[in-house]
Amino acid sequence: MRPVLVGTVTALVLCAAIYLGSRGLHNFDSALAPYAIAGVFLAFGIAYRYTVWISSPGARRLFKKGWGAALAALAYTWTQRNRRPPVDATVRPKPNMR
Repeated sequence: MRPVLVGTVTALVLCAAIYLGSRGLHNFDSALAPYAIAGVFLAFGIAYRYTVWISSPGARRLFKKGWGAALAALAYTWTQRNRRPPVDATVRPKPNMR
């Protein structure tokens, strides 16, 4: 029951995004309707299958470890990019001792 609920919510969110993105279907091209319908069914299917896959214990463990590793790598790159040098490590020109 839960995968069906997740898939339905995902499809409804996509329908709302299509509705809001086209300004209440005012700017919606009717030639794109089959693609929009296919996209909604695809979103439902992906969310459904992903939820079914995650419900097994082994896949859930892989999911948690994978996201943990990805977020740890992201945090590491963020800290390396935004790292400030220590105050004592400022580079000062050496006096000319000749």
